[in-house]
Amino acid sequence: MLLSPRVDFCKSLNRRMFSISVLTCIVVVLQFPGIQPDEQLRIIGGYDAKLGEFPYQVFLALKTGKNSISIFCGGTIIGNRTVLTAAHCVLGDANVYQHPEKFCIGGGITDLNNISISHVYEIRKVIPHPKYTTRNLEYDIAVIKVKNKFQFNENMRPVAWSRYTPADNTTCTVSGWGVQEFNATRPSPKLKAAQVMIVNVSECSKNYSVQSSSLIIDPKSMFCAADRTFSKDACQGDSGGPLLCNGSVAGVVSFGYKCAYPGYPGVYTNVAYFDKWLRGSSGCSTLDNYFLLSLFLPIVVQLLNKSD
Repeated sequence: MLLSPRVDFCKSLNRRMFSISVLTCIVVVLQFPGIQPDEQLRIIGGYDAKLGEFPYQVFLALKTGKNSISIFCGGTIIGNRTVLTAAHCVLGDANVYQHPEKFCIGGGITDLNNISISHVYEIRKVIPHPKYTTRNLEYDIAVIKVKNKFQFNENMRPVAWSRYTPADNTTCTVSGWGVQEFNATRPSPKLKAAQVMIVNVSECSKNYSVQSSSLIIDPKSMFCAADRTFSKDACQGDSGGPLLCNGSVAGVVSFGYKCAYPGYPGVYTNVAYFDKWLRGSSGCSTLDNYFLLSLFLPIVVQLLNKSD
């Protein structure tokens, strides 16, 4: 079965075999300050994202030299030092968990040709979910802490995570720098995005069981999404990236059968199911407080000034 974790990772330019998928070697060499991508891959059926349209979107990259990096996963800013991603992005071959100093986080851009050293952040700590398993990619969620606070502006800022599982037929948006077709190698330096809909998880699970009776899509910790024509999907290189529903990140790109394959929606980690774990691991009780503070702080300051 060609189950595809939505990640591409290359080390020493050799192909590596995962337990459920062979991942092609995708090298994105970015030179600072004017970075020239050598190879870069994208969302299937997506459109070019505008600068500032997805300010919470980041990439996870391997440091390949003093001034170069290789991108292999996505992520979502959920705090001033915190990124949400997939567990399979930080474990296994990449092993960001044990060697965070060899990797970095980047964001605040859509076009990789315009990236500079100011867009890149050092990683301090990685927290994968302790129950993550490679068998079915269950509990495929992780938190990354960066050393320095993100410099928030119109192109880089956090997004709240959802505390509710999105209902069937909800229209959501997935974004990332992943491949345009399964096992593709042609590059695109642009951040891509596509609209997909939440599909019934039971029906989704039935379809996947045709390929493998041992594969279980947990209706609590996972959900599925696709467009009606199966022409839009996340793919390799998009792993760990966000699925935004109703203004908050509801899903983490996890895996699928090939990519945009008829009858097989993309499978996402259900962020709402991990709300309690995220509160403890991220250091945030919830980002709602962050946004409320941002909204009402100017009013509080004005009232205090008037009282003086």
